[in-house]
Amino acid sequence: MKHLIISFFASFLLLIISCNTTTDPHLNLNILDHVYYENLSSASGVSVVNGAIFLTGDDIPWLIELDNDLKVRKRIRLSGIDSIVNGRTPSSIKADYECMETFEDDGLIKTLVLSSGSKVNSRDTAVLFTHGDSSNILKRNIRPIFEKIKSKAEMGDEEINIEGLAIASEKTYLFHRGNISGNFIAELNKNDFLHFLQTGHYHDLSINIYRFDLPELNGVPSGFSGACYLQNNHSLLFTASMEDTKSVTADGAVSGSYIGIIPIKSIDKGLYRSTLLKKEGKILAKKLEGICIKKVQNNEMDVITVCDNDDGTSDLFLIRIKL
Repeated sequence: MKHLIISFFASFLLLIISCNTTTDPHLNLNILDHVYYENLSSASGVSVVNGAIFLTGDDIPWLIELDNDLKVRKRIRLSGIDSIVNGRTPSSIKADYECMETFEDDGLIKTLVLSSGSKVNSRDTAVLFTHGDSSNILKRNIRPIFEKIKSKAEMGDEEINIEGLAIASEKTYLFHRGNISGNFIAELNKNDFLHFLQTGHYHDLSINIYRFDLPELNGVPSGFSGACYLQNNHSLLFTASMEDTKSVTADGAVSGSYIGIIPIKSIDKGLYRSTLLKKEGKILAKKLEGICIKKVQNNEMDVITVCDNDDGTSDLFLIRIKL
């Protein structure tokens, strides 16, 4: 199986490193399954852990585990906020958990959930959850890291808006959605980043900023909205949604989303491949907010994406990427 995965991604990498186009005939997206959650608000991050699917949402205080039928099985509290109105935390006080990633650290499987940073004080939280030990939940105010990223990216008074997270073997990647300043990825040393999460201290935390010109449709630009790490070919899988807004925090009309891949070896060149998600030949006007790998086999990769519908409901899509 390992050799098949490596072969698949090696072939895939040859296809994606040549140029940064917005369409790719070799990247075929096929929706295999769809679940609509009427009572699960604002899904924004997703991970698969030992076959189980975990979700988070930007205005709910839980990490949610789904059963084999994709129904809610368990809620793990991430935030102490109890002010829930119609299943949602009010915008003025929500933690705005916009991204998550699962990774291995010292032999343990952990999931990191991050606030977006789009509002000081209320949207500054990092939550590190250790699977197999539900009592082991570490929380940290991550504003110092956000401020260092803002300074490095020369953002001035604009607020940061982290919507995607990917953790590789040596680096951590934070995806800023650029409704105003443009899209970029902040690259941090993984060990230094985890040291900050565990202790609240850092020394010389180096940060690299990589800017990306993402595709647009009918004058509406797309912005990073989710991400995960592709281990076997050392690449970043991302979603980029199109929302007609110039605000960091305000919602807008959604016109669709792209799924794409960035090879880390050429991340400094802004290269990527992306494909607009369609259903039955028509653009799917959904805001993809999170993505993760479910399975890789031969020349196919099954991924899970989640959608925030901005109305207290969410969607989950199982998508097959086929070459």
